[in-house]
Amino acid sequence: MDDCEATARRLGARWILREDLALSMRLRGSDRLIGGTGLHRFDFEVRSFEVGYWIEKASEGQGYVQEAVRLVAALAVRRLEARHVRIHCDATNERSARVPRALGFTEEALLRCNTTTPTGEVRDTLVFGLTAEEFAARPWSSAAIAAVDAADRDG
Repeated sequence: MDDCEATARRLGARWILREDLALSMRLRGSDRLIGGTGLHRFDFEVRSFEVGYWIEKASEGQGYVQEAVRLVAALAVRRLEARHVRIHCDATNERSARVPRALGFTEEALLRCNTTTPTGEVRDTLVFGLTAEEFAARPWSSAAIAAVDAADRDG
């Protein structure tokens, strides 16, 4: 089994176990991978989910991450009955923090010295959140729900 198949199987198993939902970001009409997104740190009792994302440098600043977050939030609210969707990001990563701010998420917390970077430096984390009621009030929510529903119909 090659690395791609092993990764796909591992990620599929994590979804079946309700541990994680990993999704790829690809350009429409293309197989080119430009980033990833998904739902993480599930709490099915509360119905709370964390949205994560990354994007290749060449695709930054083109709105792809905002589009992906809108769709993943709609998926969480519409299909998983999320009451709360949150985003965590490094407090110094202004580009990443711009996404939830632009979409109307509330800045809920600054977690000080709570994680480390890959190089071992201690860092702060910003936490943004959006309740299901807030999601419904966002001007982009109807279009995002329609896209999720269309994807269900299209398979």
